[in-house]
Amino acid sequence: MNGSTAGILTAICSVVHKDTPFFISSGAHKSVYNACTLVGVHPQALPTHFNVHEKMHLKRSTNQAHATPPTSQNAPHAGIKKNTLSDLDKISLCTAQSILTPTAACPDFFNVFFGANLKMQSDRHHAELPENAVVLIVSPTYEGFVSDIASIADIVHAKNGILIVDEAHGAHFPFHDAFPQSAITLGADIVINSFHKTLPMLTPSAALHIRGAKVDVDKIMHYLQIFQTSSPSYMLMACCDHVLNLLTKDKNYFDVYIARLMHFREHMVKLNDASASHKHVVSLISDEIIGTNGIFALDLGKLLFDIKDANIYADAFRSRFKVECELTTDQHVLAMTSVADTDDGFHRLHQAILSVASS
Repeated sequence: MNGSTAGILTAICSVVHKDTPFFISSGAHKSVYNACTLVGVHPQALPTHFNVHEKMHLKRSTNQAHATPPTSQNAPHAGIKKNTLSDLDKISLCTAQSILTPTAACPDFFNVFFGANLKMQSDRHHAELPENAVVLIVSPTYEGFVSDIASIADIVHAKNGILIVDEAHGAHFPFHDAFPQSAITLGADIVINSFHKTLPMLTPSAALHIRGAKVDVDKIMHYLQIFQTSSPSYMLMACCDHVLNLLTKDKNYFDVYIARLMHFREHMVKLNDASASHKHVVSLISDEIIGTNGIFALDLGKLLFDIKDANIYADAFRSRFKVECELTTDQHVLAMTSVADTDDGFHRLHQAILSVASS
C-alpha cells in the first residue's frame, strides 16, 4: 500500500547510505529526492538523452515552420544510454542541491534535467562507475520509452553495484510478449511497479520486486513497515489478488488489448501519411524511434502524438469525444491505454485525432 512512492522510499533507504555513490536518471519521481533527504545522500543525475523531436518531424515538409526544437515545456524524457555509465566524464553530473536549486556550479542543469543530449567533450580519461554504486533509472518513462536494462545491469553489476528500476508505468509488461520485458527479468536488483497506473486496479496499489542476493530482504521489510500504513486496505489487497489472478489465468484479456492497439496504430500510420500535406500535421510516435536517444524499446500502450498546439485541443477531446488525455503540452498529446479500454474508447480517440488532422 501507499503506491510506488513507498516502494521507492523503501528501496533507496535499504541500499543507499550517506556516502554511497548514487546515480539517478533525470526526470526521477519526487520520492527519489525525498528519500535522498532522509538518507542524507547527494545523488548525481544521469541525463536521459533526448533528440526525439527531430524524429517526430521526419515526415513533415520543409516549409513546416512549427518544427521547433525540444524545450523544457515540450520535450519528453527518452532513455538512458548504456555507455553513459561508462563515460561519466562526458556528461554534466548534478547533485540533488543543484537539481532543487540551479546555480552557476551546475550550468548545464537545465540540459541535464530536461534530457538534452549534451555531447560534451572531455580531455580526461573516461570515468567509470565507482565500485558499489547504486543506480536508479526510470524505465519505462512516463511517455513509454524503455532503456536497455540488461546492458545497464551488466555495467552496474561489474562494479558490484545495485540497480533499482522505477518501472511504475510497466506493471503490464509481464502479461504479453508484445510489451518489453520487465526489468526484474533482465537483471535489475529492485523493481517497483504501480499496479494502478496500467492495470485495472485501485489507487494506490503497487509492488516491490527483489532479485538476487545483493539486497538485504530484512532491511526492505523494515522500511516497508515504516513507509506503509499500519492499517492496510483489505479492499485494495483483495482487488490486487483478484485482478492478478484473472489476468494470469485468462490470456485473452491481453490478446484482445494488443489487437486493439495494433489496429489503432495501423490506422495512425495511414493518418501520418495522409496528413503530411495538411496544416495540422499529426504523427504517432512509433518503432522508428527505437535505437535513438537511449531508447531500446517502446511501450505500445502509451500513445504519444506530435501535434502542433496540442494543448488547445484538450477541451474538444473531452467535450466532443469523451476522451480524457493523460497529458497535453504545446507539442504533444499522451494517451494512456490499458487492458480495460474498449473498442468504443479507441474509436473515440481515433475520431478525436482525425478531427485535428482534418482541421
